[in-house]
Amino acid sequence: MSRSIEKPWAVYGLFTKFIGKVIQEEPDFIGIKLCERNYFSLYLKKSRIKQFKTSNEAIDYVLCNSEYLKEGLLKNLIDNFPTLMKQEAVQSLYDTLLAYQTKLISQSSP
Repeated sequence: MSRSIEKPWAVYGLFTKFIGKVIQEEPDFIGIKLCERNYFSLYLKKSRIKQFKTSNEAIDYVLCNSEYLKEGLLKNLIDNFPTLMKQEAVQSLYDTLLAYQTKLISQSSP
């Protein structure tokens, strides 16, 4: 039985920071997919990466710890993980609409 990965996005790299998708978690290492369209994966010690729940959290971390521009990071992620980025954007929109609906309902209740 496979378990879900709680923090599926990872930042790795010593000097240059990269963002990848976590595909495997083990006690001592993590497997990271570098790009949605190829089969190559990187396996690193857990101590050498930082994991995040969303790509936005990973982007914010890289921006605070490097000289990257947000537009460049977003373009890189969209190029490397188009399907996952679309899924995350749709989920974020759904969560926003659901919160707005809940707010409207609570305001209209006596």
